[in-house]
Amino acid sequence: MAKYAGNPNLPEGWEEVAKTREIDGVEWFVFMRDNDPEGRYLAVKVCADGRVENKANYWLSWDKQRNKLTGRGADIKLLKMNRPELFKIVAIQMEYFS
Repeated sequence: MAKYAGNPNLPEGWEEVAKTREIDGVEWFVFMRDNDPEGRYLAVKVCADGRVENKANYWLSWDKQRNKLTGRGADIKLLKMNRPELFKIVAIQMEYFS
């Protein structure tokens, strides 16, 4: 199966909020950025620190009012389905940092 590399290179304004323990053979970075003019959502990027099967980068949102990870497109579903442990860790980290 093909392996994909995480891409932690982000433009200015993104903050690294966590780096997880090893999951699926690599550590994972969790980045966030507050770019919502209404102040409700934080942009979230989760990316592998190496090469992994399936996706290595996930684009999500954190709903500050509902304290819940949400997603754009299929990334939220793929993260829940393929890496449920990572999904739980990211949700806990975002709750702490938001």
